[in-house]
Amino acid sequence: MEGNEELFQKIVELLVVAGYTRARSQSLCPFDKLTGGLVWCINGCDVDLDIDHFYDDNAAPEYKQKVCEAIEKALHVMECPYPLQAHQVQRLDYSAVYHVVQWLAKCAVSDQVSRLASAKKIDHPIDGKVEVRHEV
Repeated sequence: MEGNEELFQKIVELLVVAGYTRARSQSLCPFDKLTGGLVWCINGCDVDLDIDHFYDDNAAPEYKQKVCEAIEKALHVMECPYPLQAHQVQRLDYSAVYHVVQWLAKCAVSDQVSRLASAKKIDHPIDGKVEVRHEV
C-alpha cells in the first residue's frame, strides 16, 4: 500500500488533470485542496451541490462537516460506484477518496469533451465568417 503523501500527490495530479489547478496551490491545506477538487469535479459533471464552498483554513468544524456531507450526497445522486462517507473526506482518508477522485476526474473531463463536441457553428452577422460557440 502506498503512503499517504504519495496517494495525496496522485489525487492532486488527478484533480489538476480534471481542471482544478488550485490543487497545486501551496497556500491551501490538504482538506481545502481535496474538498475544493471534489466540488470542482462534481460541478463539472453538472451536478449541483447545496452548499457554497469557500476556502478558509479557519472555517468552523461544523461548516467543514456540511461541505463533506454535501459531497457525500452529490456522489450518491451521481451513483458513484465507490462509496464515500463524509467522515472519510473530513479525516483525509486518501485510500477511500482516491478511486472516487479517479472516477470524478474521468467524468468531469468526459463532460468537458462532450461540451466541446456539441459546439455549434454560427454564421457571423457582419462578415459571414463562421464562429464557434459552445452550448452551456
